[in-house]
Amino acid sequence: MAVHDIDYVLVYGDDDQPSLMSMCTTQASNDEIHKMDRERFNDAMREAGLQLEEMVNPRNEKENFILITAPFSVLAKQAEKMQIEFPLDYEPPKDDETLRGCCSGDQLSRLWSNIGRKIRSDEERGDFIARKFIYDDYEMYRGSDGEKKDFFRPGLRSLLVHNILIGLDVRRANHDAEDPSQQQHQKHGLLYMRMVGVYTADFPLHGPSMLDDYSQFTCCCCRQRKPEEDTQSTRTTSLIGETDDRKELYDKWARCRAWFKFQPLWRVRDYFGEEIALYFAWCGHLISSLWIPALVGFASFAYGLDLSIRHEVEENRNNTRASYGKNESHIKYILST
Repeated sequence: MAVHDIDYVLVYGDDDQPSLMSMCTTQASNDEIHKMDRERFNDAMREAGLQLEEMVNPRNEKENFILITAPFSVLAKQAEKMQIEFPLDYEPPKDDETLRGCCSGDQLSRLWSNIGRKIRSDEERGDFIARKFIYDDYEMYRGSDGEKKDFFRPGLRSLLVHNILIGLDVRRANHDAEDPSQQQHQKHGLLYMRMVGVYTADFPLHGPSMLDDYSQFTCCCCRQRKPEEDTQSTRTTSLIGETDDRKELYDKWARCRAWFKFQPLWRVRDYFGEEIALYFAWCGHLISSLWIPALVGFASFAYGLDLSIRHEVEENRNNTRASYGKNESHIKYILST
């Protein structure tokens, strides 16, 4: 399984901390229960169409990884189930008159467009028409002409796999007769497995990037060292592939020399998901809204500083004049006597 094909990782191993459900059981029986629950959950994941690969953490032999990969068909069915909207492969007509400014074509317009290109860090995606995803109408959506593995962005792939895992139910008894409104809260899915301690951690895995150090391991889940005679370009090309989303985010967002540019919210949304992108969008909006109060505060501070300096200078001048007048009158008195 290639590193960039891993959508989700589950971790289990020896846990010194007792789980919420194991307070009244012995450690041996609790380990057996966890093993049985883990086997049933792994079988449920395979029945759902997920591909699994188990391996031991090379840096901690007591810790085990379950690497999960979701094929395109599984992701597509889950996206249809969640009713996620995707842009259609159709561009609405643009009104040139509305897009053309009052000073279009002159030097001011060209200057403004050049400044916009300098400070913009994200691609222009334009307007689009979105529709709920339907697997049978896959060819109607934007991006369907490319490879299927690139249709779902990284953040969305992790979200879909996470929803698949929390929606699994590995209860031994049949609970079809229960209230449907309560079944979702009583399912023994990933959340239940984390609560009882069957798995100690779960997380989506970053894809390989040129920002990583591949001098020792290809990734944290790989056992073999890379040969020392391999060049850096050979390592990164074989692991990363054609795109390096993390490198692009670093160059256009995290570097100090990109401080004056707008945030690449589309790229953040594609890689991390809508929730993280919305957070940074709100932070950017909040900071932008504080510009005017900051300017007013700076102007008030500058005015107060100038006023205090003038007052200090005027007071020193008056004191100097007063002391000079006293000295002059004293000298005259001495000379007169």
